[in-house]
Amino acid sequence: MVLEQGGLCAYTMWPLGERTLSHIEHIRCQRHFREDSLDFENMLLCVRGSGDVTYEFGATKKADAIVTAANFVSPLQPGCEERFRFALDGSIVSARPGDLAAKKTIALLDLSHGELRAARRRAVRVQLLGEGRRAPLSASQARRLADQITAAAYGVRLPPFCIAIKQAALRFAAQREKFGRRLATRKDR
Repeated sequence: MVLEQGGLCAYTMWPLGERTLSHIEHIRCQRHFREDSLDFENMLLCVRGSGDVTYEFGATKKADAIVTAANFVSPLQPGCEERFRFALDGSIVSARPGDLAAKKTIALLDLSHGELRAARRRAVRVQLLGEGRRAPLSASQARRLADQITAAAYGVRLPPFCIAIKQAALRFAAQREKFGRRLATRKDR
């Protein structure tokens, strides 16, 4: 499961590793759906905490909640990441205002939790602004990052919060391109 998920928690994109406590999460909880307990299509690997600390988001927050397509976006659904929007500040919202399942998923897993939001913000800032880099990425470098960050082969660890980074990189590139066009227009006057 670690290899299949690129080394990331299925719900939060938090890195799975030696210092994190993880477990096999059942989308349809075992308590209410015993018949699905051994169904591989019902299992994900999720982070629960680190050391003695249990995180208050993700699988821990979901606990034994009963989920359906109406109130939960499963990470196993094709294109599930397109139902969420991540910002440069690490926040997350539903990509479409009327997508109640996406909104309920954010609330159920507490994907707006301060610790999770801060970790996403750090990951985005490191990738776009870089530690030790003299300047942020150019628009073309940001687009290249967006194309490459989730394009890993099976068994290769993905960067933590890679979907958030990809979306932020695309917005960052668009902003830099817009700024560049405005500068070019001013010079032409």
